[in-house]
Amino acid sequence: MISPPLSPTRSRQGLTLTEVLISIVIITFLGVLLFPVMRGAYESSRQAACVSQLRQISPIFHSYAAEHNGRVRFMRDGGGPMWYTELRNHANLTEQAAKKTFGCPKMRWTDVGSWYCYGMRLGYLTTLIKDDPGFPITRDEDDNGFYGFRLASVKDPARFFLMSDSSTKTGKQSFRIADRKLYSGGGVHLRHGGRANVLFLDGHVESLDAKGLFALNFLQVLDADLQPVNAVP
Repeated sequence: MISPPLSPTRSRQGLTLTEVLISIVIITFLGVLLFPVMRGAYESSRQAACVSQLRQISPIFHSYAAEHNGRVRFMRDGGGPMWYTELRNHANLTEQAAKKTFGCPKMRWTDVGSWYCYGMRLGYLTTLIKDDPGFPITRDEDDNGFYGFRLASVKDPARFFLMSDSSTKTGKQSFRIADRKLYSGGGVHLRHGGRANVLFLDGHVESLDAKGLFALNFLQVLDADLQPVNAVP
């Protein structure tokens, strides 16, 4: 008697519960490993975008100064005009374009505006001490009390701190950077991995830590949690 042919083994359908659990564990483990890398890459991209924006501001700033006889005059007794509105109008930017240009990509777009934008070097307005980081910013009695400076008076444009990441104690950007004694609400903000992007008068941008900022003689430096950083020896 001939035996009937053996039935072919049927392929399994789906995965067992054990296999599913093992897959979940593996995926979770890989996610834990990759998350810091992906987060670091994301933060690096935002820092790079911030550097790019600061570089874009430099030619606008210099064009503005050229139309004002090589002089910057952004503040006066009693308030405005703000540097934000002055440069926005000079460059014929819409408000939407200005917010994208004058605000750090890491900050909320809706919080960017004339009061909340990159911090301009407008501190130390009440003194003329030459070793102050605000020098040669002075009050021009012949120009309706405007505070500012002449670009030609800056001896070392490559080390003249012009603009930087900034923040108030409420977490919004601050349109000016000043000594805590003069304007306690705004300071340089170390929001890019313990560093702040800094635009210098010659147009180049550096990413500086607290030590590098203190070397420029600025006193008001805020960490990522908006807490004042003590001077680094």
